[in-house]
Amino acid sequence: YYLRAVQPSPDGEFKPDETLLKKAEEAYAQALEASIRPETADIPTKVAIGLGQIYLVQWFVGQDTLAQATEQFQQVIDNYADGANPRIKEFAAEAHARLGLIARQQGDMAPALTEYTTAISLSTSPSRRGLYYATLADIYDAQGDADQAQTNNEKSITDYKAAIERSRQPETQAEYWDSIATRYEKMGDTDRA
Repeated sequence: YYLRAVQPSPDGEFKPDETLLKKAEEAYAQALEASIRPETADIPTKVAIGLGQIYLVQWFVGQDTLAQATEQFQQVIDNYADGANPRIKEFAAEAHARLGLIARQQGDMAPALTEYTTAISLSTSPSRRGLYYATLADIYDAQGDADQAQTNNEKSITDYKAAIERSRQPETQAEYWDSIATRYEKMGDTDRA
């Protein structure tokens, strides 16, 4: 339900479908109530990251759900417990990135940098690391730190290239190439963009 709820509208505006978001929320509640919940399925963590996403989207469109989003993402990080549950490491990385996004949206760049850096250190996904490094580069660029922006743009490009190597989907590869071109443009290297 969530992915259908956040599909772009025909006019290109971000207008999530509240009915589908509610259905997604209900499905997560059902997952928590399921009679069979193997520990290795990590259902509470998957529910927390999903609910956090729902609340984050709702906050983006003006609802008062920021505290709930933050709480859910923090729950994912707490469940990871500094590596005690390695199965949810990637979820913890994503939760840190979401907290970084929230901090950035609020104009609080120091925590944003910390959260994205932590996300990078946890993530094993080159495409996600590429995105996180790109975000760090943009933050540093906005702060006028050209050296850090350059360094993070280069790391982003390296990870996106690794993601291209792993992907077998031409559409996904094209998205990564587009991200690489954007990074080169941001670095002022229009020849390679």
